[in-house]
Amino acid sequence: MSKVLIVVAVVLVLGLGAVLAVIGVRWSREPAEVPDHAAPFVATFELRFAYPTLVGQSFEARQNNLSRLDVILAADPERPPPDGRLILHLRPDIPGEDVRASDDIRTVAIPVRELGLPRRPVLDLRPGQPAEQWTSLRFAPIPDSRLQRYVWLLEYVPGPAGGRLQLLTHFNNRYRDGALYLNGAFINGNALFRLAFSGTNRDRLWVMRDNLLVHARPDREPAAVLYALVLVLGVLAVGVFVALWPLSRRSARPAGGSTTPDPGTTRR
Repeated sequence: MSKVLIVVAVVLVLGLGAVLAVIGVRWSREPAEVPDHAAPFVATFELRFAYPTLVGQSFEARQNNLSRLDVILAADPERPPPDGRLILHLRPDIPGEDVRASDDIRTVAIPVRELGLPRRPVLDLRPGQPAEQWTSLRFAPIPDSRLQRYVWLLEYVPGPAGGRLQLLTHFNNRYRDGALYLNGAFINGNALFRLAFSGTNRDRLWVMRDNLLVHARPDREPAAVLYALVLVLGVLAVGVFVALWPLSRRSARPAGGSTTPDPGTTRR
């Protein structure tokens, strides 16, 4: 009987493992936004801009399907609340060519009120602070973006109220693959920004693995998934051990039962 129970337990464990494997494979193939890379999280300057000023940053994409830019923006508290539009221009970075003469590869226009920008010094929103806040600008994926050079430009088109925006930047430049752009020229500084590409959950796991290998901070969501998976497997192993422990002790007992004589049978 004990052997039958052991076989049943093993079959159940293998079946549960197969189910978890199928779920894991399906999850790994689901679409996800995957971190590409980011500029160093060091900030020293609140760059204020309004129409017709263009501010931006040159960079080199690490992966294909580039599809998101994150920056740190705030509304200028010294001006009326902005009511216009923020326009993102993504253009190629061609050596020797004026960025203003290039055509947009992607263009995104968003009403500023939809961004929920706080009216406070943008330095308060920098990474590591309690009020840290990133503004995400999404666009259609660029299929062959890997190792291509681009420039992103931000333009604020004001409404009746006017207003002005702030971009979090750093001087001097700490980003090795590009520089800060301001009104037609690249200068010795950089914006704080993050990039992401359209991929799968499996891509996120690989990026997290690479980050761990270079001692960088891993992406939190894939890490949480890995920790949860390890926890589930650990609980499963403990459950199997607890279920099989009584069977192993029972099978270790002598087949004839107790060898202690009954005191009642020895009396004469």
